[in-house]
Amino acid sequence: MCGHRVVIPDSCRDKVIKELHEGHMGVVKTKALAWSYVWWPGIDEAVEAACRVCTVCAAVADAPPAHAPRLWPWPDRPWTRIHIDFLGPIAGQTFLIVVDAQSKWIEAIKMNSTTAKAVIKELREMWARFGLPKQVVSDNGPPFFSNEFR
Repeated sequence: MCGHRVVIPDSCRDKVIKELHEGHMGVVKTKALAWSYVWWPGIDEAVEAACRVCTVCAAVADAPPAHAPRLWPWPDRPWTRIHIDFLGPIAGQTFLIVVDAQSKWIEAIKMNSTTAKAVIKELREMWARFGLPKQVVSDNGPPFFSNEFR
């Protein structure tokens, strides 16, 4: 132990780095996560090296924003506009996240599949409980952009 952090032996460092970097949060956030739980000599350099060779991080880091961010109008009532996206993988699990824009209510559904068919099934169950929203906002990822979803 190094204070409240676990000292990781050489043989386990690559696996720990892989777990810490699973969310592709970038160098700064991955270092912060590492510093919260683990330590070994040269941990900063190891995190930097892992992020530097990560193709996912490289693709995201250099990509300019698709458009300038804009503020959404404040909805009059709950469930007027919802925002949906996937979170994960976290420990091998992917979640469908649905956020109501007015109340900030969050629904998180563990997904076995991220196909349009699976998303539609979960959203129909949610809409049976809360009613149909007037607007659904997504990042136009493959399941949300498919003809089946429209």
